[in-house]
Amino acid sequence: MFDALFELLPIGPTIVEVGPGTGQATTDLLARGAVVHAIEIGTAMAAKLRSNITSDRLRIDVGDFEEAPVVSGSADAVFSATAY
Repeated sequence: MFDALFELLPIGPTIVEVGPGTGQATTDLLARGAVVHAIEIGTAMAAKLRSNITSDRLRIDVGDFEEAPVVSGSADAVFSATAY
């Protein structure tokens, strides 16, 4: 799935990840060179994500995706592995 996604994106894409949880998919996105803006609704889960992944290419916001501070056109893709 990730290989197919990255074939459609520019090199080093910016990806908004909705509901990253503990970061299983986030790890794969970062490993492929993405900059990830992760939006996690749960405070405890976001803390777990922060403890699991240390990267200067990962930004984590806690809150509802529908109200998150995402500027239109600022990302190459919106991704959600299992949040919905």
